[in-house]
Amino acid sequence: MVGLNERFVQPFYLQMQRINAIDADVLPDVIDAAMTASASEVIELLRGEWRPRVMGAWFSVRHDDPTVTSELLQSLRTSQGSLTSPPLATAAVLVAGDGAIESLEAYLEADLNAQWGAAGFVTAAIEHLIGEVTASPDREDFASMMRIAAQIRDT
Repeated sequence: MVGLNERFVQPFYLQMQRINAIDADVLPDVIDAAMTASASEVIELLRGEWRPRVMGAWFSVRHDDPTVTSELLQSLRTSQGSLTSPPLATAAVLVAGDGAIESLEAYLEADLNAQWGAAGFVTAAIEHLIGEVTASPDREDFASMMRIAAQIRDT
């Protein structure tokens, strides 16, 4: 039997990490994979190392299971950098809405302290939720990532 890594991570993570999804050409295949990923598989991905977390974030948008949402927010809080945090932040905003603010703020504080490089993106996610509009490249990237997440969710 093919494992989670082979089915859901290896084919996609390079094009879906950071903000790479904006220019990814694998989105149709990601959508197909997301439609087959069960809630328990998504939870396992979200609990994994950075590569599985990237894809767990994207796949989580197709689940309205509270356990998936909880694991998504925990994965965001414990993310350690810009490879995973943009997809996790994007999914958290789409899935949890205002319920993501605490996890976004926890990640932001850690990012600023460790200088992981995703503080601007996560700030844009928080601003989106609180209704603050700024013109910044991070805000534009966040909006693009939200469109991708919505496409994965709605297709």
